[in-house]
Amino acid sequence: MSTSDKIRLCLLIPRKKGMSEAEFHSHWANQHGPLVSDTLIKYGIIEYNQFHRIAHKDEAIGIPPHFDGIAELTFQKYEDMEAFYRDPFYLDKIRADEQKFIDFENIVFSAGKDVKVIEAGKFVHPGETGY
Repeated sequence: MSTSDKIRLCLLIPRKKGMSEAEFHSHWANQHGPLVSDTLIKYGIIEYNQFHRIAHKDEAIGIPPHFDGIAELTFQKYEDMEAFYRDPFYLDKIRADEQKFIDFENIVFSAGKDVKVIEAGKFVHPGETGY
């Protein structure tokens, strides 16, 4: 059992081949974010975060970066996430926009539930989680 029933979808996003980092980040933050917001809100999104990778040395953690950003979407329940991805506006407009800046052949995603371990600088692990 997790410590939350909410569903978090995490997408590791590589930019479309031939697109510069600056073009990718600008499009995702300034066009895609506003485009997707109303539809996400329609399906009860709790939180949508865009993590934009910053320039750093590969040696900092020992491996080169493979993704340009991470999207985190938190829904109240799995069915809300499914409904969002089936919405006609998503299928027609949002998906078309994603094709402009995302390399879909190399995107990685997973949906799951959070188990809090540390919150606000304090250990909050609930003990047995059921996993």
